[in-house]
Amino acid sequence: MGRKISTSTGLGPKFGSIVRKKHAKVIQTLRMKRTCPQCGSLKLKRKVIGIWNCAKCNFKIADGAYETTKI
Repeated sequence: MGRKISTSTGLGPKFGSIVRKKHAKVIQTLRMKRTCPQCGSLKLKRKVIGIWNCAKCNFKIADGAYETTKI
């Protein structure tokens, strides 16, 4: 049977459960699929902090660090 891979890998017990849960939530929101406002595809991903880029139409948005606002 395979190992379960958690979103909070690398955070040991010294960080505490609250910090691990917050970290897992941030990583989960970063991995979500988002719709591009230009072409409508699900290819919008974060390039760097605050810059979001669509892989299909190369549309760029300057928005939030971890989440995009609904346009």
